[in-house]
Amino acid sequence: MVSMLKDDSRSGFLTRWSMVGLLIVGLATSVPLFAQQVSEYESPQISLPRDQIETLLEYQQMLDANPRSSLANYRIAELLFKQRHYQASANHYRDALHGDGLPRWTKAWSHIELGKIFDITAQRGRAMNEYQLALETEDNTLNALTEAEQLLQKPYEWPRPQ
Repeated sequence: MVSMLKDDSRSGFLTRWSMVGLLIVGLATSVPLFAQQVSEYESPQISLPRDQIETLLEYQQMLDANPRSSLANYRIAELLFKQRHYQASANHYRDALHGDGLPRWTKAWSHIELGKIFDITAQRGRAMNEYQLALETEDNTLNALTEAEQLLQKPYEWPRPQ
């Protein structure tokens, strides 16, 4: 699993942009995007309500206009995270960190969300590093610092259905 979440910055922007394009096409047609071996941590198919598909298209348009948009990358990562597509989500959180940095809170929250992905995928050391990086931003938008401190104490777990 560790190799699954490696930093793929060498593959470049075009590869990630193509992945988002495939994601949008797959969501629109409601078929699996690609045949891949699915780990126990990822769902085999992306399925989103139509309003989330439209939202994803809006964020893709933002990326077309500004490929370094931290906000667009962060929002795409959120949608992917909710669908448990952790690798794609992590890639977009990293792009948000390396983007234009606007708005400022995307840095702290991208580190927190990356930490959650690492916790879910049993990489606690990497998760704790991300939470520490979030604290170092000193940005407490939406209680980011409190969240990071709590996650340093107790690993993130998906909320249990009631």
